Amino acid sequence: MLESAVAKWFLALALSALALLAPVTGLMGAVGVLIGADFITGVLAARKRGEALTSKAMSRTITKALVYQLAVISAFALEGLVPGGLPIAKLIAAAVALVEFRSLTENVKTLTGVDMTSILEKIQKKREDK
Repeated sequence: MLESAVAKWFLALALSALALLAPVTGLMGAVGVLIGADFITGVLAARKRGEALTSKAMSRTITKALVYQLAVISAFALEGLVPGGLPIAKLIAAAVALVEFRSLTENVKTLTGVDMTSILEKIQKKREDK
């Protein structure tokens, strides 16, 4: 009987937490996808360089994912405390996205030899010239 009450309490707590985080799940999902893409391309790049894949190196991705997600959640909580409606969670998610995108471009360069950063700079220059 006590186990059932505890289980119901934890279920209610989990559902409450999910309801509170519902508005920010899109940002959390986007951050998660970028971390996953960086992990996959990072593993492929490490294999191409002939580096050993260790659990210590892979555990950094888990730590990074937890810290980034907590940063987005914390920023979302802070939004409710700051008057004026500054989209702090979106700003944090954008900063994370830039870091992960930069890492992705480095991994793509290792895998394919193509420097995506220089390609993007050329595209930007063409837009500015118009």
